[in-house]
Amino acid sequence: MAFVIYTTPNYTENAVRFIRTLANLEGVRLGLVSQEPLAWLPADVQASLADFQQVADVFNASTIESSARAFITRQGSIHRILAAVEQAQVRL
Repeated sequence: MAFVIYTTPNYTENAVRFIRTLANLEGVRLGLVSQEPLAWLPADVQASLADFQQVADVFNASTIESSARAFITRQGSIHRILAAVEQAQVRL
């Protein structure tokens, strides 16, 4: 299974929809990086995640790199890192 990381600063309606869709893709284990706590997500979305990392700033490239390294330690190699927010895409 591919391990995919999605980064989002917060849980807007669109972000939750995107997270839910990614987490339910066949062959994908989803890790989430966000500035908001996991508990703020709906229970079904929380349960569908393979891993989670809360950070102070998803727009900081060093923070994302540190999170990715932590995920690798826990989950193995990363297949993709995604973000829908343009400012985060530049850092990725």
